[in-house]
Amino acid sequence: ALKALGMPVGNPWVSSYDRIPVGCTTNGQKMFWNFHGSGRGRGDLMPICKAHVVVRPDDGALIVGRGTAIPLEWKDGKHPSGGAPAAHLMSARMQAVFNKVPTEAEAASLKIGAPKPSHACQICSGDVKVYGNSNGTLDAKTVFEVKGK
Repeated sequence: ALKALGMPVGNPWVSSYDRIPVGCTTNGQKMFWNFHGSGRGRGDLMPICKAHVVVRPDDGALIVGRGTAIPLEWKDGKHPSGGAPAAHLMSARMQAVFNKVPTEAEAASLKIGAPKPSHACQICSGDVKVYGNSNGTLDAKTVFEVKGK
């Protein structure tokens, strides 16, 4: 990120410390990557990247806000482990989950919900209702309803 902004990386500091901001920061001369589970602002350091999450090492739960833990399912059941909660780089993307209307079981396997759409369903028959494009195509914004949820 610093290189993309035309800023010097210097000799990067990469460690865990609770007295500097979590994630990627710079002092204008070099990069600091702090993977401590918590940190605090410092006047001489500017945040660069905010795309990091704090993961609890015992069960892989995502820690948000003031310590609220959100359970996650990790690929192959493997989550970052060992030591105290730590910051990890992350990325997010929106993409279609299904390319056809899912079965009830497939739709129920999704872990993240959405608010009830304000518009009418496009596909309203069957076990799974579909809210999305008026032409019936499924995309990243399509919402599925199973058993009223």
